Amino acid sequence: MNARWGTVLVVVVVSGCGSGDAPEPPATEGVRLRDGIVVQPVTDDVAAGYVTITNDADQPDTLLEVITPIAGSAEVHASVEEDGMVHMRHHPNLVVPPLGDVDLAPGGFHLMLQALNAPIAAGDTVEMTFRFSGAGAVTAPFPVVRYQDLP
Repeated sequence: MNARWGTVLVVVVVSGCGSGDAPEPPATEGVRLRDGIVVQPVTDDVAAGYVTITNDADQPDTLLEVITPIAGSAEVHASVEEDGMVHMRHHPNLVVPPLGDVDLAPGGFHLMLQALNAPIAAGDTVEMTFRFSGAGAVTAPFPVVRYQDLP
């Protein structure tokens, strides 16, 4: 091998080694659902749900949909005050910040389970699957509680 090719080989090998400046891949810890509950509905067709979503990754993650066998649809809604009245608005694509939490709680973001296909009561458990853009599907059981028993 002549000297010129030896120099090229050394440059290629050295440039392939890590310099410490390359970006690290995103964390893969994912998303956790904590303290999820569904409130026993007052009517037969709609129920509210609450949960804390924790993102353990160092990148934001977006909640794309919520699926449950108990309802025709499950959506994130936000309570919004307009002209002295509180309204609920569908809030698609909820972003969970990196290394942070989003609380779905009374008076703010919350779940609306609509078109319930079976009665649910305190003591029951509702399974829900949350699908995120990064973490994928996360499934958790949500106990049903009476409104007056909310934590």
